Amino acid sequence: MEQNIRRKGTDACVSVFQTSDGGYALTGLTRLGCGMDVWLIKTDASGIMQWNKTYGDSNDYGFSVVQTSDGGYAVAGTHSIIALAAMMFGWLRLTLR
Repeated sequence: MEQNIRRKGTDACVSVFQTSDGGYALTGLTRLGCGMDVWLIKTDASGIMQWNKTYGDSNDYGFSVVQTSDGGYAVAGTHSIIALAAMMFGWLRLTLR
């Protein structure tokens, strides 16, 4: 199976996790304009996108995704503060209904 999922920008998938329904959750980044956002994608078992969400305000990057016991998702990633030359590690816990 091969599927291409693109937006109008630069995209990168870093982590894929098989979900309880046989589909997949993917995370990485999408760049639209001058910043990067965490991109979370849910597909069905055939790789067809069911939904996608972006998170962050700029220079955010998702590194890993897992499904939580309540059917939500947890994404680990980073947020860079360019002016301070600093990078912070963090995570998002998402319950999508």
